[in-house]
Amino acid sequence: MDKQADSQVENEWKLADIEYNGYSNNDIIKFLSQLQNQTHDYLEAKKMLISAIRLVKKKGLTTNKKMTGGYVKDYVDTWIANGLTSVDEMVKFENNRNERSTDNQRESNVLIPTSDQIQKQNEKLAQQLGYNTVEEMGKASWNLLVELRNTRPERMANKAKTGLTATGHQVLKRF
Repeated sequence: MDKQADSQVENEWKLADIEYNGYSNNDIIKFLSQLQNQTHDYLEAKKMLISAIRLVKKKGLTTNKKMTGGYVKDYVDTWIANGLTSVDEMVKFENNRNERSTDNQRESNVLIPTSDQIQKQNEKLAQQLGYNTVEEMGKASWNLLVELRNTRPERMANKAKTGLTATGHQVLKRF
């Protein structure tokens, strides 16, 4: 491999504030060879690796500690797995990936009901159950729950007489 190209990638690595340790040079050589096998062009592989390093820097994937080469590896592995062979393909892929993630964020925001939607749903349910207002439905539901709570011991005592368990299943009878 071209020693100058390696030093250019190393400089990008250091400029991106990615931790440079005893394994970093080996990682850079490995990433370059993987990308070169994919693209069949050393310069294109070098451009893609520099793009991965810059993406890591741009996204600021860590807060106070230095970034590691693992973030670069994730990009390289993803691009290889998706068969990308040029920087142009990589740019299109990353743009589509960003659009998909923003679409997913929009979808998750849509799924959260607003207070108006909840109020309309409650009004519709009250109408279906024959109540005039939501408050009337709430009071009736509360009264029903209080009555069920008060009659629970009596209902549980009757279960034994009927041959049913507390969950309503038939008790096995011994012969």
